[in-house]
Amino acid sequence: MDFEDWRNPQILFSDIRKGDWPNTPEVHVQFEPCENQPGSGPYHRVLACIEDYYEHRFATADFDPWDLRQMDPPRPGAPEHQQHPCCLPKPSSCDHTPLPILAERLREMQSWNIGDKYYFIPPRTWRPEDVSKQDWRQWRAFQFGGLPGNNHEGPVDYKDEPWWWDRTHRHWDVQREAGGYWSISHTGRLIAVHD
Repeated sequence: MDFEDWRNPQILFSDIRKGDWPNTPEVHVQFEPCENQPGSGPYHRVLACIEDYYEHRFATADFDPWDLRQMDPPRPGAPEHQQHPCCLPKPSSCDHTPLPILAERLREMQSWNIGDKYYFIPPRTWRPEDVSKQDWRQWRAFQFGGLPGNNHEGPVDYKDEPWWWDRTHRHWDVQREAGGYWSISHTGRLIAVHD
């Protein structure tokens, strides 16, 4: 086991054991010397209740750079169209793809447009192992940037176009190099073209 891998393993517990664990998103793990092995640590590990796993701040997002839900969670009581999660549209071929082969899978893609959907594809040089834990945990697994003369910044795709999250309407506005922007839902549906 690679103890330097901050993603793995995670520590999971059942709801009935909530009182036995601290109410923190991570815990520190220290290994004592054992059978001629030196002690090591501390290591930070995700601590998550199984029943609340998908609401955890880091549990799923640590493995999915498109998952930015914790950056801007939906507001309780808001209208339905304002409840869409802050997730970049991800190609289905990347669902459940292990991080070590994700960059290779992305390089095989020829376009951000697949069928009638539009997906966020990072620059061809992007590799998850090059992203620090700090950047990943600040929802910067993909490079952030903007276009000259435009104050809308967000993750930059393989065409060097930033995706800006419209917090009010809860969709992505892809800032086009040629001018204007395309509004795209978190599922990749084209909502509107603005020239």
